[in-house]
Amino acid sequence: MFSALILVCAVYSGQVSDNCVGFEDTWGPYKTVEKCSIRTNQMVSFLSGRKQFVFETLGNPEGLKVMQKCTPEGELL
Repeated sequence: MFSALILVCAVYSGQVSDNCVGFEDTWGPYKTVEKCSIRTNQMVSFLSGRKQFVFETLGNPEGLKVMQKCTPEGELL
């Protein structure tokens, strides 16, 4: 079983900072990595429509770095 996770970090001067916010899926866990990956893509798409909220949450950085991960249940990002 796999859990879907998204980590969005602020980017300043081309460098990814440690100013990040994590989003954990509440629909899973998923039986396969493939199904989990589909869910992470859905989550990223959802967040893309709310960029202003994400930028404000991270203090209005120059950019964002989005990382997706499917972890075996119980493993941390």
